[in-house]
Amino acid sequence: LLPQPLPRAIDEVPSPEIDASGALSLMARRGDGSIATRHVAILIAGGIDSQAAAVHAALLDRGAVPRYVGPQLGVFSGSDGPSMEAEISIEAGPSVVYDAIVLPSGAAAQALAANGAAVEFVKDAYRHCKAMLVLGGGESPILAKAGITDTLPDGSPDAGIIVGSATDSGIDAFVTAISAHRNFARESDPPRV
Repeated sequence: LLPQPLPRAIDEVPSPEIDASGALSLMARRGDGSIATRHVAILIAGGIDSQAAAVHAALLDRGAVPRYVGPQLGVFSGSDGPSMEAEISIEAGPSVVYDAIVLPSGAAAQALAANGAAVEFVKDAYRHCKAMLVLGGGESPILAKAGITDTLPDGSPDAGIIVGSATDSGIDAFVTAISAHRNFARESDPPRV
């Protein structure tokens, strides 16, 4: 049983001074279409391929702040190029502090799909309607493990999930998705994942 509610501190509840604030709204000020200062998490693990480094360089050139995020701090061997060092761990930098995420392909994707914290990181980014670049094409093992599809609840394609590579067209599509801030068409109540 619940106790009786406490009495009101004041008899007359004041009405709010404003109903909505444009200064606090992502929709009121959409920006200039650039991704300058946007923070992008590039997930890495053992067996990471060189596309991650190419995406990092392309985002840096456009003014974004990309960071290599790994299951733990340290150096991860590359499958077809140099090794990469995680700048922050998944636990220390949750997805809420990033504006978008990049998912790897190959062995790194398999390793991250087997990591529960990485899967939750991706689920949280999806729930917060953030843009995702899925490298390598085809079905991502991380998205499959998280139960995420590239379609919206109404069945139409999700413009916030870009499946591609580190080519100019893939990066341009990802930049467009990031510059939209969030893909609110993805929201559902209750959340799909």
